[in-house]
Amino acid sequence: MSNVKPFCVICKRKSDKLKCFEEKILCKCREILKIRQDNKLTYCDVVVPKEVNEFQKYHTDCYRRFTALPQKYRVSASKPEVASTSTSQQHAENQSDNTDEVAATEPTVHTHSDSCTTQSAAGSAEQHHAENQSDDIEMERLTVSTAQSAANSTEQQCAAEISNADDTTVSHSCFFCGKSRKKVKGREEQLFVLTKSGSDTVKNIAQSSDDIDEEMVKKVDDFPSDIDSFYHKRCKVAYYNTRQSVVRGNKEQSQWHLTRDARAEAYAAVENFVLQNIINQEQTFFLTFLNDLFIDHLKELTGDICAYTFKPYHLKERLLKKFPKRITIITFENKTLVKPYRGIVVNSEVEKRNILEAAADILNEKIRNLQGRNLPQNLTVKDIIQGECDVPDFLMDFYEKILAGNNYRRRHNSRTKRLAKSYGEDLIYGVLNGRLKCSKHMTLGLTVKSLTNSKKIVNILNRYGHTCSYSVLEGLETEATFSSCETSDICPDGIERLPGLHTGVAFDNYDRFVDTTSGKDTLHDTVGIIFQDVSTCESEEAVEREEAVEREEAVKREEAVASTSNINVDVTVPKKTKHRRSFDVISHDLQPYPKRPRIVECLLPLESPLHSITVNLTSQRHIYFSWMLSHYYQLSMTPM
Repeated sequence: MSNVKPFCVICKRKSDKLKCFEEKILCKCREILKIRQDNKLTYCDVVVPKEVNEFQKYHTDCYRRFTALPQKYRVSASKPEVASTSTSQQHAENQSDNTDEVAATEPTVHTHSDSCTTQSAAGSAEQHHAENQSDDIEMERLTVSTAQSAANSTEQQCAAEISNADDTTVSHSCFFCGKSRKKVKGREEQLFVLTKSGSDTVKNIAQSSDDIDEEMVKKVDDFPSDIDSFYHKRCKVAYYNTRQSVVRGNKEQSQWHLTRDARAEAYAAVENFVLQNIINQEQTFFLTFLNDLFIDHLKELTGDICAYTFKPYHLKERLLKKFPKRITIITFENKTLVKPYRGIVVNSEVEKRNILEAAADILNEKIRNLQGRNLPQNLTVKDIIQGECDVPDFLMDFYEKILAGNNYRRRHNSRTKRLAKSYGEDLIYGVLNGRLKCSKHMTLGLTVKSLTNSKKIVNILNRYGHTCSYSVLEGLETEATFSSCETSDICPDGIERLPGLHTGVAFDNYDRFVDTTSGKDTLHDTVGIIFQDVSTCESEEAVEREEAVEREEAVKREEAVASTSNINVDVTVPKKTKHRRSFDVISHDLQPYPKRPRIVECLLPLESPLHSITVNLTSQRHIYFSWMLSHYYQLSMTPM
């Protein structure tokens, strides 16, 4: 039989770790097999070897399943009692003295509450007479040695028996959980006797820290000493662990504890990001990006992460365990992606083209439905900077996604936001064919026109959709000039007259085209520049000025509505007025007159009869005199 490969006699498999039988285990397996065959239970066809050999072995799990009998097939003593070593030895001696009585009993399995051993008498009276006397003596010796070893165990505690053959039950409850029966993973937990030393240990553990478990201490003190107490092993271990955690919590945390807490907080931040963006918003991110996000959070919390190496697969296992059937981690084009559980990753060029066309249609429709604002008639620099429309959020998100992709840090960069706004304004200007002028197309065009004074450069930029046309820019400049002339403020728009702000003013001559022979078409002007610190708070004058402008606009809208309500004409969006391109300066200064003065009108001749009319001369003199007196006494309402 040396060529036979070892196998398990219960499951017949030859793999995994196999154990050899011992005489004690063989005896127990024969008894269990007898009960299973008599009651036609599972594993009734198992072939138990007659003696120990090198090829018939067993698995530990198979042995446990084979020896685990249902409760009703276990025959136990009528009353559980705590047995000592002498009791077990006396019982064994009785069996050895009276072998006929043992042989006359039917085959049963006893789960003794004192010795935790299994004693049985296998076979009937006829089988006993047929057996060899030496085999009986060997069985009795094994039973006695087993009882002695159990009685001399370190804890000296045994499982409490609940039922007996006469269906009489003795109920014992656990000292910790208060339950008489408890099942864990389908297996019933046994009750063990809690000795006096064990009670003292529980009391000491309850008093082991500043946070004393007064309830447990009182429970131990009040428990009667003449009654045995029992416990489940799991309940005892759980209570010990709870108290140990309390003791550890009162101690000062070490660097390891701080690192552990920081890692837990960083993992929680990444898990929250996955929940918000991948699961709720159905977005897809690279696993390396999530790992970098975890490292960034950890750096903010600890500042030093050199002692630990972070690999993406660590985060992968944690995320899959945290969100089962909610996310999926796949490898796409040599990159690991984290996507929603039911999300779709586009892999076909046709599908990609269809998605791009659908996205273009959606953007075109949304841009055409944008509601702009008309520039006011009194145009200011602030109105030009604001433009006729703002870039909507969906365009900003679209271009930020294109520019940064899944790079979280680049997406929140100021340069990315500036480029996204610029591209969004170009797209609005191009789709609407210039009907809505954004801030970029007016401010950039006016700046280039002022710096270069070149119509050709402005028109080149306009053809590429970056600025408005030259004629539109001239109209905007003219309207802004008219608005500037109508205002009586000395300081330009945006300058706050506050004592706490540093303000600088500089004036200088501005001469142009002076190198001419005749001096014709030359420009001599004085230009002033004013600059000021940025105000941290809005001044009261600025607030009042904005409120006044809002009130004027509201009054104008009400007047427009009131005037159009009396006319039975459909009112639509007001048309834009054409901006003026020419500006005639209204000068209030007296112009010099270098020519010699001459009379251009004829005087009344002396021979005219009008000189002799004296009818109203007296009354006119009286009026003239009263006028002079009024001026002398400075009377009000006196005409000049």
